[in-house]
Amino acid sequence: MRYKEKNNDKKQTALDNKRKERNFLIFWIIIGLFALLLLWKIAITPFEIDFSILLTFLLALFTIGISLLFYIKVNQTLRSVKQLLDSHPVEPVEKQLLDSHPVEPVEKQAKAATSEVEMETKDDMANESVNDEGLDEFETTMSNDVQVEDSLNDEEPEEVHKYTINEATARIEAEEKTLKLKEEERNQLLEKLLHKADLDDEEKQMYITQLEKVNYDLFNLRSNLNQLRKKINSSLSEMFVLEKTKQVRDVVEKLGPEFVSSGSFADINSRFQVLKDELPESVIDLLRSNEYIDSNNNLNRKGYREFLKSAKKML
Repeated sequence: MRYKEKNNDKKQTALDNKRKERNFLIFWIIIGLFALLLLWKIAITPFEIDFSILLTFLLALFTIGISLLFYIKVNQTLRSVKQLLDSHPVEPVEKQLLDSHPVEPVEKQAKAATSEVEMETKDDMANESVNDEGLDEFETTMSNDVQVEDSLNDEEPEEVHKYTINEATARIEAEEKTLKLKEEERNQLLEKLLHKADLDDEEKQMYITQLEKVNYDLFNLRSNLNQLRKKINSSLSEMFVLEKTKQVRDVVEKLGPEFVSSGSFADINSRFQVLKDELPESVIDLLRSNEYIDSNNNLNRKGYREFLKSAKKML
């Protein structure tokens, strides 16, 4: 019985392999036929190569390649930062602390550290409350002075306006001082964390320098990417302008540059109506989108001026 089951499994495996090979062969035959059809279509399709458009296209490809290179550099930088952080985890430091000190003193030190931090936060909150009270008193005195000034002299709005500007300036200075205090507090917290990690001064300075360098590099890469995006957009817009000029020149060439330069508006519109059925739909859409012709495919004044300009350049 087991021998028959093994034979059945082998037969099923062989059938599955044959099916996979057949499907793989059919897939590549379809791909080959599609490639032959595409090559045949390219071979029989007439096309013209404009050097200016080709140069613009190559410049666009170059800028795209540069942007991809900067993107890869950013990813490499981020990976290096991640590897740097992974190579110095917090866990070994904790193990060193646990190995170098018994459990109970470490807990006592942690409690002492937390109590110190709580005391410092309480002091900061008290200082902030004192500063807030001082600011409130300052604002109330300022508002009272403004009210007294308004009641004494209602015919001097310029002085009151200057007074409110001074008050706003004082508030801005207070906000700037608060921002500086917050930055100093952030630096103090960073110093505390580095001190808790049991690192020496050289290692602390090394990590801080590396983080600052990474931030600077990322800022430069972002600015370079923004400049490259602007260049790509400008290249694409130039390509669109060149394509539009080429299509207009083709229409003028079919109409006849000499006829366009010497003919009247009505004559040019009449010949355009005769030749519009021979023009591709893409050319008609381009002329309509640029408002060279109206909804009834009649040439307007703007299109007449553009045709005349192109005809003079071709003569």
